[in-house]
Amino acid sequence: MFLMSAMLLGLGLLALPFLVHLLNRQKVVPIQWGAMQFLLETPLKMRRQRSISNWLLMLVRMAILAMLVFLLARPLLKGTSVASQTPFDVGIVIDHSLSMGRRGTERTLFEQAVAEVEHIANILPADATLSVTLAEATPRVLTPVPISLANRAAGSDYARLMLQLQQTKPGQTFSSIPTALQAANESVARGRNVQKLIIILSDDHRPNWQIENTTAWRAAVPDPLRNSVPIYSLPTDSAAAAANVAATTLTVGEGLVGVNRPTAINATFTNTGSTDAASVPVTFIVDGRTIGTQTIAALPAGQSTTLRLDHYFNEPGSHWIKVQTDIVDGLAADNATVTAVHVLPKLPVLIVDGQLSGVGTFANAAFLQAAVQPVDTGLESTTLLQPRVISVADLPATSLDAYPLIVLNDVPRLPQDLANRIAAHISRGNGLWLILGPRTQRDAINDVLAKTTPAPLLPARIANLGNNTTTHTTIDITSPEHPTMALLVAAERNALAGAAVTQWHKLELQPGVRPVLATVTGDPLVIDHDVGTSGGRIITWATSVDAKWSNLPLLPNFVPLANETLYHLAAPQAATQVYQLDAGETLLWSSPPNTRAVESVRMIRPDGTHRDLAAQLRGDRYLLSTNDTTLPGLYQLQFTPSAVSPPVYYAVSFDRRELETTSLSISDTESLKQAGLIRDRLTRDTLASALAASPTGTELYPLLGLLVLALLVTEVFLTRQHMRKQLSIKPEDAGLVTKS
Repeated sequence: MFLMSAMLLGLGLLALPFLVHLLNRQKVVPIQWGAMQFLLETPLKMRRQRSISNWLLMLVRMAILAMLVFLLARPLLKGTSVASQTPFDVGIVIDHSLSMGRRGTERTLFEQAVAEVEHIANILPADATLSVTLAEATPRVLTPVPISLANRAAGSDYARLMLQLQQTKPGQTFSSIPTALQAANESVARGRNVQKLIIILSDDHRPNWQIENTTAWRAAVPDPLRNSVPIYSLPTDSAAAAANVAATTLTVGEGLVGVNRPTAINATFTNTGSTDAASVPVTFIVDGRTIGTQTIAALPAGQSTTLRLDHYFNEPGSHWIKVQTDIVDGLAADNATVTAVHVLPKLPVLIVDGQLSGVGTFANAAFLQAAVQPVDTGLESTTLLQPRVISVADLPATSLDAYPLIVLNDVPRLPQDLANRIAAHISRGNGLWLILGPRTQRDAINDVLAKTTPAPLLPARIANLGNNTTTHTTIDITSPEHPTMALLVAAERNALAGAAVTQWHKLELQPGVRPVLATVTGDPLVIDHDVGTSGGRIITWATSVDAKWSNLPLLPNFVPLANETLYHLAAPQAATQVYQLDAGETLLWSSPPNTRAVESVRMIRPDGTHRDLAAQLRGDRYLLSTNDTTLPGLYQLQFTPSAVSPPVYYAVSFDRRELETTSLSISDTESLKQAGLIRDRLTRDTLASALAASPTGTELYPLLGLLVLALLVTEVFLTRQHMRKQLSIKPEDAGLVTKS
């Protein structure tokens, strides 16, 4: 076999000497010269000898080219007997995933793997080489060129490699064994020795081996049946039996997070270990400051629990939240998790009242305005919702761009062009609260709202009026899980006890539209539907909010109901930028419109390292994106100049696949062996014998080198002899004189 078989293509060069020989053959040109005519009758005895010499010289030159090609192809004679101290080029793949941070009896599994590297190096002879690749989200080759084991003293390449491994902390990312194996193959191929070997040190965590990913394995071992580099698996010891309380999920708020608004922080913990956990202290941290502690009394193995803590954000902007368990368990890396959130400073709300003139007070909107901003006049600037009430007559002259939330309160009718303008605004990701009341003109609203573009504003048709002025009709919560009702239902089982309506618009809903509230007779009172693909949302009330048709505005829960309705409408606006990412997900940042020029952006990773990024101007905004998010934890963007924006935080969750507890089975290992992807599964006891029993061979390049040297000497000798014979032809050999 040949180690570099591609070099055999050079055998095509053998045709060159033959072609040169044919092109340079001596051509005899007859010359009519009377004095030398007697030579035509002279037998030239050396002609045949010169012909034989030319052909022999050509064959020698062809042999030189052939030997050079074979020398470069590095032929290997397999099956020969080689001593146990045969030099190796050994490549080691160490699983550096999060699961390798689990503790064994005395140390982590990764620390065990590092100790195993030293053990393997001690077995190998001095003329062996060693290369190490860490299997991470992206493989990290610690030794691009294999290092020699001849010198192991302090300061040597080997000593520096071992020091680097011993100082490396357990990983926190997902790892792909076949991808790392591909990198290890490329590294070990740069070694100087004939015999190659790769050993995989891992905890046999099945997700990291990617058994079903045939594409990755095909790239790692392109031709398993003819693979000349044996690959062995050497598992670490099993993790010790222990509890492992992992912080699996962390959520902040349900939709919108704003200043001075109660925000629920929910943290879920799962015991992925093999024993039960008890009395687990949990700390809640916001922007580096502890805001509360709780205790998990008991958490059996395989079970989960969720803790909740309510928090008020007093400052708008970007914030980060962290929860952590103060416990020594099976895996330290998953004891904490972090998330990031953007707290909105203000939500402008445009309340359009059906009153036809802006003169005087807006009596029909009084309850609504008081519910949206129930504070003293001096505190209005500190509240999240910032309402502005105008007359429907003033709406055409009002710009909608500054208002993510619009309320149409009992508007009699709308011109079609104005309705289309509102529909376009909502389709861009804004919210609309449509309230139907006594002034609503049924036919006018039906005709206009059903024809708005780019999407209809009402997925229903207003039929006749519902009327029960004598006994009143009670209200039923048909969707208690809806975001507008969830907070009320959680705090009070009968959240709308005593609520009743006397009149309402009966709505004939389109298929798929589900009511949130309805009368006990089944007529929808509140419906919710999305508009467009950018997060536009509309909530429609079929009864008024001025206490003329219902007693809803008089109930204590009307204030939170009105606020939760607006928060729900604004939630898509708050979610336009995602601050909680999965591992490897793209990080996106967008500046506010018409911001000042962004000179540079520095991203600080969870491990404290940083990377400088460039924001691109797109229209009236600066945009930035990066996929460098494999490491779980907190990321921070810092802007130059700082006036562009305060620091913005993003959080990356650790890869959920690392929480799985599935290990390679015996059948998994056998399938890898049968496919030729690994040679065998070793133990520490069988490692030395496996190294000695590996297939061996003898490289033939020394012999070929001697042959090339001998052929070069022969070629020089034949060339000199050929030239001497051409220049020194004796007369008697040419037949010009008679030998005595």
